[in-house]
Amino acid sequence: SPAAASAGLLAFLSDASGHKTLLLANPITRLLAALPISPTARLSPTVGLAAGPTSIIAVVAGDDLVSPFAVKNISADTFVADAASVPPSGFWAPSSLLPRLSSLDPRAGMAFASGRFYCMSSSPFAVLVFDVAANVWSKVQPPMRRFLRSPALVELGGGREGAARVALVSAVEKSRLSVPRSVRLWTLRRVGNGGGAAGGGGGGAWTEVARMPPEVHAQFAVAEGGRGFECAAHGDYVV
Repeated sequence: SPAAASAGLLAFLSDASGHKTLLLANPITRLLAALPISPTARLSPTVGLAAGPTSIIAVVAGDDLVSPFAVKNISADTFVADAASVPPSGFWAPSSLLPRLSSLDPRAGMAFASGRFYCMSSSPFAVLVFDVAANVWSKVQPPMRRFLRSPALVELGGGREGAARVALVSAVEKSRLSVPRSVRLWTLRRVGNGGGAAGGGGGGAWTEVARMPPEVHAQFAVAEGGRGFECAAHGDYVV
């Protein structure tokens, strides 16, 4: 099934439970490449992909098969390939531990910026951050956590205009009249290095950068009908 995309590459993940196979496809050149089988058996993990001019990083996280009939969100496996190294390299790095009480949704995927992958955890909502170089996960608290509905992380920019940024898009529903219902977009200004897998102490500062106008939100709310929604981004456009 389709699992992730980056820089024109599509990643497909095997559906069968167990040690997963990732298949990378370039729809323009029609080239296919299968990565080595992942080291940890999983059921329906969350996948992240970051492709550069000469490098590929893939993350397969969560849904560890602890028995033939049970899964837990315990770890993540990371594949790193660099065609520019001498000799060219490609390997699965040592597994990393997810923060405690992580709850991942494979349909939400991951966003990537500045050497880190980001994905949502639910119940309660949190943003999980994976530092590729350090091979360490941490947590960042999202803004207005108790009032979010259908939060999604997207990657903005990253083209010729500048570095990629991670943004959170979500409906906000708060009973107080001073905070009207809306769909808002925040960007993460920075992430600290503290916390690690056990502590969940990664730092971060969110800045609200856009809010759906009331008249547009009224039309959106009627069409959406409280069923939830999904987001995607390209450049600085979010749909």
